[in-house]
Amino acid sequence: MAGGVVEGVVVPLVTPYKGSPERVDYEAVEWLVQRLAEAGVTGVFLGGTTGEKNLLTPGEVKGLVEAARSAVGPRLVVLAGTPTGRVSESLEAARLAGEAGADYVMTTPPLYYRPSEAGLLDYYRKLALASGDAGVFIYTIPSHVGYNVPVSVVERLAGEGAVDGIKATVSDLLYIEELALRVKAGNERFSLLVGAADLLPASLPLGADGTVDSLSNVAPGIALSIMEAWRGGDGERLSRLTLTAARLISMLRRHGPQGLLKAALARLGAPVEVHVRPPLEPPPREAVESFTRLLCRDAGGLILPGLKCR
Repeated sequence: MAGGVVEGVVVPLVTPYKGSPERVDYEAVEWLVQRLAEAGVTGVFLGGTTGEKNLLTPGEVKGLVEAARSAVGPRLVVLAGTPTGRVSESLEAARLAGEAGADYVMTTPPLYYRPSEAGLLDYYRKLALASGDAGVFIYTIPSHVGYNVPVSVVERLAGEGAVDGIKATVSDLLYIEELALRVKAGNERFSLLVGAADLLPASLPLGADGTVDSLSNVAPGIALSIMEAWRGGDGERLSRLTLTAARLISMLRRHGPQGLLKAALARLGAPVEVHVRPPLEPPPREAVESFTRLLCRDAGGLILPGLKCR
């Protein structure tokens, strides 16, 4: 059941596979979710961009939600992504995720064909109906979708109660500020999450509530510590942590977070195999070595419980 404002760190979980990219490894999902709960994150986002969203079936999204709930019960907020190649498939995934116990469905607007504002309103209203007791988050990521969700659309949907929050993976701070001023100000239960830990220092003062941070798959302590340093007014620590996050996130963006994160998890001791679904490709070995070396050197004390730098 959807609740209050989602704050803090939400982790867009990788989707592990067993043996080959054709079989989701739900046991590995449970292992990861349990350790993330131990680390102190707020929630997990299953089937997002980092989780290979458009390469999953609605049934697999349901299985991911069930695995997370089996692992941690209500201790974490569970958000489920939906594939957005076809509207009917997205609605089916939303229905199944809601039935499986997701707190929220979080999905991008339709791909390839750009809808009008009226079309976007209709799409998210239908998602709200399909998701049952689960709430709905808009997921705007113009770099992948090709367009942004207008603030006017977010404002109207929030006012109607059709959506409960947004994940804004954007570099436009004016867009973040406008969401805070026009949407959050009039809807006290609306959640505003930004797309990566390195955006937090600039976004929190504008009204953001937290982050959906892919780096937190391997090092949740970085984003958690950034928020702690900001709240405590520790500018020196905040700058140091943000620089570390930015360097690591830059590598994820360059090589693709899906394979690089799985490879780093495997290298550091997680029961995760390094498979990704085509057209994604496994990362080069030198990229894995550079990423894990930098991670362990600059943030070895902030990695996921259960992992070990060698």
